[in-house]
Amino acid sequence: MTAPQRAGSRLRLRLRLRLRLRLRLKLRLTLRPWQAGLLLAVLLFWWARTRPGLLPNILFDNDRQASFFFG
Repeated sequence: MTAPQRAGSRLRLRLRLRLRLRLRLKLRLTLRPWQAGLLLAVLLFWWARTRPGLLPNILFDNDRQASFFFG
């Protein structure tokens, strides 16, 4: 392999690495809001289920039993 061929090969490798880093950063920036939203939804669901009075009395005799079961 000659010197110009090696230089071209190094340049292609650098460009591939740079592109890979950009794609990884873009994925990370789009994934974080989804993760935060999912965490918020789970915490909101948990908070709603541990509040007395939100579950019907068919499942539990007392509202505090529902709170104990989910929390």
